[in-house]
Amino acid sequence: MSAVVRSLLKLATVHRYSSYANFSLSTPYCAAKKSISDEAIKAQTAKPIEDTIFGKIARKEIKIDLLHEDDQCVAFHDISKQAPTHFLVIPKEPIPQ
Repeated sequence: MSAVVRSLLKLATVHRYSSYANFSLSTPYCAAKKSISDEAIKAQTAKPIEDTIFGKIARKEIKIDLLHEDDQCVAFHDISKQAPTHFLVIPKEPIPQ
């Protein structure tokens, strides 16, 4: 094994264990809980947007790479794929908040 590979493995091991070094029983169970509730509050208090890109897609005002369409939804390939199989499914009618 080369010295570079050994150094990288050593760094990865140190990093993996050091991320737990600051953990204690007093650490909150889920630090993300606060941000999730903050996001829920923002969503509940947000004003509805009149039109979105998804509304335009559902009304066929924007060209898409269509995979499926029925009376309730439209499925299409995402233009900014994050994985080899990445598609979006949107309702044709807006969902009330």
